[in-house]
Formats: sequence, structure tokens, C-alpha cells
Amino acid sequence: MDVPSLAARRDELLRQLRAVGPVFRGSLGRVRLTCGKSNCRCRPVRAGGAGRRHVAFYASYRAGGRAQVFQVPADQVAQVRAARAAWGRMKALLEKLAEAQVSLWRAQHEQEKQRRKVEGFRAGAVRDRGARAGVGAEADGRAARRRRRAGGATPAP
Repeated sequence: MDVPSLAARRDELLRQLRAVGPVFRGSLGRVRLTCGKSNCRCRPVRAGGAGRRHVAFYASYRAGGRAQVFQVPADQVAQVRAARAAWGRMKALLEKLAEAQVSLWRAQHEQEKQRRKVEGFRAGAVRDRGARAGVGAEADGRAARRRRRAGGATPAP
């Protein structure tokens, strides 16, 4: 691909990354608990209760090298799940963005190599024309070196 299209791809990924929204790097878990009240529905069946435990949600994450846990209210569970999904999308976008940036740098490098190669040929063509016109050894240093390697320091024809 050419440099402008790679740059446009990178810019599009950056726009998508900005639109991800809130993210959460951690996990969300559901636990079933008994509260301990004597007349609650969560009391075990063998103790005369219905045996339906209370449901609670906890989010856990790592901060400063330590695991952190907090309870998530039931009305915020959907938000935490969406933020967790957004974290996965963000990671995938960052991977694509890194690959796009490397591709862009490689394409720019190849473009620069081609530009230098073309300029080198142009400069070489000018140098060769000057040597053929009898300008001297300064204009055609390569030919003089070849003659010296061949065994003789004969003057240029």
C-alpha cells in the first residue's frame, strides 16, 4: 500500500479508538449468598427456608500489583459489562493501530530509499557525462580506482 492510504488507515483506527468509551480491565463475577436472617428466603431448605440465595455482583481488578474487589450494584452491572467489552475492543484496536503504524513506517522508509536511489542515479549520470567529456579524474573517481587496481596508474584516455 502507499503512504497516504496507510496514514488514512492509521487515522481511522485512532478515530475508532477515541469512540470506544469507558473501559474496565478486570472481571465481573456473580455470587449467591445467605444473609443470616432467620426469616429470610435465603435460609436453607433444611432449616425451613426456601433456599433461594441472594445474588450479588463483584468486580475485581489489579492495581499497584494487588487485587482489588468492589461490589457492583445491580443497576450498574450492565455498565460494567459494557465497559469490559469495550476493553476487549480497545485492545484489538490497539493491536491493529500498532500494525498500521509499523506498516506506515516501513512504507515511508521504502519510499525514502527509492527517492535516494533515483537521486543517486541522476547524480551518477551527471558525473559520468562529465568524465566522458574529459573533465578529469575528480569527476570520475571510480574509473581511476579501477585503473589503479588493474596495476597501472595510466592517465585517463
